[in-house]
Amino acid sequence: MRGLPKFLLPTHASNTSLLERHLNFLGELFDEILIGINPDFSHLLKSVVDESLKLKIFEMRTQTMMETVAKLCEKSISESFFLIMPDTFFSNYIEILDFLNNENHNDANLLCWELQPFQKGKLGQVLINDNNSITDIKDKNLECTYEYFWGAACFSKDNLRMVDDSEAHVGFMYEKLLAGNIEVGAIKIQGSYYDCGTQGEYIRMLKQLDDTI
Repeated sequence: MRGLPKFLLPTHASNTSLLERHLNFLGELFDEILIGINPDFSHLLKSVVDESLKLKIFEMRTQTMMETVAKLCEKSISESFFLIMPDTFFSNYIEILDFLNNENHNDANLLCWELQPFQKGKLGQVLINDNNSITDIKDKNLECTYEYFWGAACFSKDNLRMVDDSEAHVGFMYEKLLAGNIEVGAIKIQGSYYDCGTQGEYIRMLKQLDDTI
């Protein structure tokens, strides 16, 4: 956003960034945290997040989100992964914490929020059946009438074999999993979700925070 990495945007008066907010709420649950960063922005990231044996920052120039994710997973000894887009904002982490503490993360799961009118056609919308399994995904389709969208993801190294690095993001991996009759679970999350990749969405998020303070 005008040259500033979007994940470093502040979320409220204390100036906690979007990325730091995710780490503060969820970081303790993981054995390792991997962050891929364009080398041009590495110094900015390291000014707010300290590397450690657990939190590892990798400089890389990639063409797609999927390529970044695949390269990061190659550097890990883990078999299962939880992905958060660092320029997103969640108003509520309760169900996410419950899921991460209690569920089997070797399975393919998508964390899903209820679609708001201003988000229609901007996100990956999902069709969820009565068993809380996803049966279809439509990416950024203005004609789509599905009531939920995915905003964070669980997957395994086996799942990664379904994709190639040229695909734009991990949502296309789940489309391939569904096409291969592999079950994808839907974890419904309460509260608001904002993709702060655009100025309008970021401002909308800040206005909501102002209304709740």
